[in-house]
Amino acid sequence: MESTFRFAVQLFAFLISNKLNNLSALPPRAKSTLQPMVAEFNPYTHEEAEEILAERVERAFQPKAVSRTILRKVSEAASKAGDIRVGFSIILTAGYLAERDGRGKITLDDLETAAKAAEIIL
Repeated sequence: MESTFRFAVQLFAFLISNKLNNLSALPPRAKSTLQPMVAEFNPYTHEEAEEILAERVERAFQPKAVSRTILRKVSEAASKAGDIRVGFSIILTAGYLAERDGRGKITLDDLETAAKAAEIIL
């Protein structure tokens, strides 16, 4: 069957939110136009968060700059918060603090300071 149009237009919009109830805030006309479909993603487990963070640490930091203990604490905080970005933020800030103080390793004090800045309790 031949199309009556010269071209086909396909447009996709992805709206990402940590809060599912944000969808209910859309006006009815927007919902009708967008025809939203919900794809729910579960938060990472502690083990998954640790694996992801370990890979990032390996790429971003010098060898031995982040101990296994530090990595575990950060991944625990990320999985508890349900947001891997919390872990990224904490480890990055802690790295900057260690570098600023001329140390080649992140300390627990760096981690605590970074977590406070991110308003996360370790």
